[in-house]
Amino acid sequence: MNDLAPSCTIRWKGIMEHTDAVKLQAVEKYILGELTPSLREEFEAHYFDCTACALNLRTGVAFAAVSRQYFAESSAPAAAPERLSPVGLLGSGLQSQSQSSPLS
Repeated sequence: MNDLAPSCTIRWKGIMEHTDAVKLQAVEKYILGELTPSLREEFEAHYFDCTACALNLRTGVAFAAVSRQYFAESSAPAAAPERLSPVGLLGSGLQSQSQSSPLS
């Protein structure tokens, strides 16, 4: 068998190497639930021994959780802000500063 065969040899071997995981984008696909059951099992066996994949997996899961939280919060309906032109925003800022000035 050719050692340079495509990544489908991963299934034949039953052992996932780090280079195979990178080529497959296994971390990303694992987080998204896009790996086949056999590849998922191979990746799970792999990342317990691969510190790089374990770190990437922890980082990816944390990123996904924070992203879900952020988008859930930002999609909540909020009161519409008062619409001001940039000049109006500048003017209101100057007005509030002059009102709170200790010199006035």
